[in-house]
Order: sequence, then C-alpha cells, then structure tokens
Amino acid sequence: NHKSLVVAVGCFWCGEESFERYGPGVVEAVSGYAGGTNQNPTYGNHPGHYEVVLVEYDPKKTSYSTLLRYAWRNLDPFDGDGQFCDQGTSYRPAVFYANEEEKMEA
Repeated sequence: NHKSLVVAVGCFWCGEESFERYGPGVVEAVSGYAGGTNQNPTYGNHPGHYEVVLVEYDPKKTSYSTLLRYAWRNLDPFDGDGQFCDQGTSYRPAVFYANEEEKMEA
C-alpha cells in the first residue's frame, strides 16, 4: 500500500531525478503540473501551474516527513519566484498536501 508526496522543487526533471536516486522506500517519481487552472497542462502551455514531482513511496521503508525534509534540502524556500537558475512562476517551491496531517508536516 503506497503513499504519495507532491512537491514543487523547481525544475521537475531535476526533482524527479533527485527523488529517484533517493533510494529506500521511493517506488516512483513522476514529473507533472499542479496548482493551475488549465485542465490539460503541457510543457508549452501551463499558466499558473507549478512544476511538481509526484513521489510514490512505501511507508514501511520511509515516511512523508523524511521525504519532505529531503525536498527542503533540494530547494531554496526564500526564492519565491523560482529555484536557482530556473526562474519564473512555474518553478516556485510548494508542497501540495492531501490531508491535515500532511499539512502540519509541511
């Protein structure tokens, strides 16, 4: 029974690769978009969306809070308009929580 974390850490391809290399407990990391109004965002058309990584994990091997701490080590939370060399609204840092417990962790 897997759980998931959705996090925006700048460029989604870099975030995806980072979580895939993380190791224990990460089942899959997939790039995508969240937070915008376009129902079918694409790389060329995603106004208002964040670039995010959906991290599927095994809660018997790692935890939401452990993965969240890992995400925070891979971004600059003080740069509100991008991350490092990737600037613009789609590269903003964010955590998309699914419930109150995750909200408290984030």
